[in-house]
Amino acid sequence: MGDADSSEAPPRLVMFTGLAVAVTAFAVRLWIALRGGGIGGTFGYDDGVYYAASNSLVWGSSPYRDFVLLHPPGIMLALTPFALLGRVTHDHVGFETARVAWMLLGALNATLVVHICRRAGLVAAGAGGLFYAVWTPVALTETTTRLEPLVNLGLLLALTLLARRGATASRPMLLWAGAALALSASVKIWAIAPVLLILLWILRTGGPKAVGWAVVGAFGTGALVDGPFLLAAPADMTRMVLLDQLGRARSLVDTAARLAHVFVPGSKPLASWSPGPATMVAAGLALSLVTIVCWRGRTGGGRASASGRARGRFALSLLGVEVLVLVLSPSFFSYYNAFAGTGLALVVACVVAWIPTTRTSDLGSRVPDSLRGFLAMTLALATILALLASLMVDSRAVLSAPFPAAALRRTASASWCVTSDSPDALILTDVFSRDLQRDCEVPVDLSGLTYDRDALPLRADGTAVPRSQNSAWQRDLGDYLLSGQSIFVLRSAEDGANGAAVRHLRRLPGQSKGIAFELLGNSSGPRADPDSQTDVDSS
Repeated sequence: MGDADSSEAPPRLVMFTGLAVAVTAFAVRLWIALRGGGIGGTFGYDDGVYYAASNSLVWGSSPYRDFVLLHPPGIMLALTPFALLGRVTHDHVGFETARVAWMLLGALNATLVVHICRRAGLVAAGAGGLFYAVWTPVALTETTTRLEPLVNLGLLLALTLLARRGATASRPMLLWAGAALALSASVKIWAIAPVLLILLWILRTGGPKAVGWAVVGAFGTGALVDGPFLLAAPADMTRMVLLDQLGRARSLVDTAARLAHVFVPGSKPLASWSPGPATMVAAGLALSLVTIVCWRGRTGGGRASASGRARGRFALSLLGVEVLVLVLSPSFFSYYNAFAGTGLALVVACVVAWIPTTRTSDLGSRVPDSLRGFLAMTLALATILALLASLMVDSRAVLSAPFPAAALRRTASASWCVTSDSPDALILTDVFSRDLQRDCEVPVDLSGLTYDRDALPLRADGTAVPRSQNSAWQRDLGDYLLSGQSIFVLRSAEDGANGAAVRHLRRLPGQSKGIAFELLGNSSGPRADPDSQTDVDSS
């Protein structure tokens, strides 16, 4: 954003830097994914839910009306080509291809950071892109089909368009930027906060007419992406996407721990974190220095550059908005922190752009050169250490658990209907589409029912009632799982280990067991012949 600087790097060098950053980003994400269970392993729960939603759409079901989807339809539509690939080949082929595509998407995001920051100089642009490429919360999240990589893509595409010369005076550029912002918000409603910030920035730099065209692009794209589903199920979509999200219980992860997640590289969540006085002072000084550097902007010729100052202030504002959303959000999981990756990368580029200019820095002529040099070396060293620390954590990270899909496919193939408390197992064993074809019950988001149809009022302290004590959900869980002749259990500890449905499952014979799964046999499950099916008591 802003006018071009004389320090803007030649396009070929920017392209080469972007390519190097992209290769680094993809290599880091692929390395993380291949550790543990590999691309065909289980990465958790959410990635399977989003692919299951796309697969269900391909087979004729509609989100919100026919199944629970607690987010806007963007992620489902983005995965639809992979679900189509899975339908014409095998479920696991589409799913694993989508995971690789999300790693490539992460590489694209890192490259876009380079192009956005190119006016700050090649070194600054490369540092910002490299930071995004290796920063642990981002790298871990972009190994599989999660929401945050798509949210970041929409924001970064918009900023890339707006960083071009004369962007705020170009109607097509503004329309496309607005469309990219709408795509971001159509994946996760959190994106509305940075979208509003970017629209305000367009208003400030381009005036009402410029922001008007961006809004037109945003509303047109939003109507195209979200409109059909909203028209098909207005009440259901509004409830799931807005009300169910706002009504979530407050996570037990406190503000300090959330901030630590954002700024401290690490592959494991910090359940609680109490910073000591020394840490508080160091963090305060670092934040103050970075704020001054970015707010005053890169210097040139003995005075602050207007465009550098504009970039720095926008980067700080974007990071502040993203961190505020993370702190205020009711729910919190470690992969949420990738949401702040865009703002952090832009701030890093801003800081690196300032380092070579400290001798003419507008920190003030009264500040001794030795102190300015010390501050520059401190920031440079901190940036290098952050990148190295991230690489070390990335190299040791294990996100996925082994899942012997080939062997389990042979075991599960004898069952007419196969059920699972996590859709990953059905997808990786190629029975998800088969279950849909056979009219077996296939909930897309089984755990998501506890935020919607089976939601209970929050307890007095604002926390949620444990799922083991949610009788409605235990009944739905049992009815579904016991409708199959083979049952995958991947999440018993998280989904109410002491509930009635899980206690019933424990009495079933095991067919196979691994590190992160168990396959149970259910002789009382429905047969292939519909006339022989009987109701199953889940109590």
